[in-house]
Amino acid sequence: MFNTHSQTTRNGEYHETTYGNDIDAFAVYYPENGKLYWIEPEEATSKKMKLRTTAKIDHHSINWAADYEFDGRIPG
Repeated sequence: MFNTHSQTTRNGEYHETTYGNDIDAFAVYYPENGKLYWIEPEEATSKKMKLRTTAKIDHHSINWAADYEFDGRIPG
């Protein structure tokens, strides 16, 4: 799981900011399997995103890690 937004406190008030068009992609490293995942901002959820390697069911809302494995080429 990784954040797809920033959160901070300014002047005692909590603020959340989505990255929107400020980034090209999320690059997420998972140390348990040594793999890197590349997620385009338009494919990410707005607050947090969870990539799954296994699940008890196959559901359309699951973000499968295998779909985002980085192959060394930056899409573009």
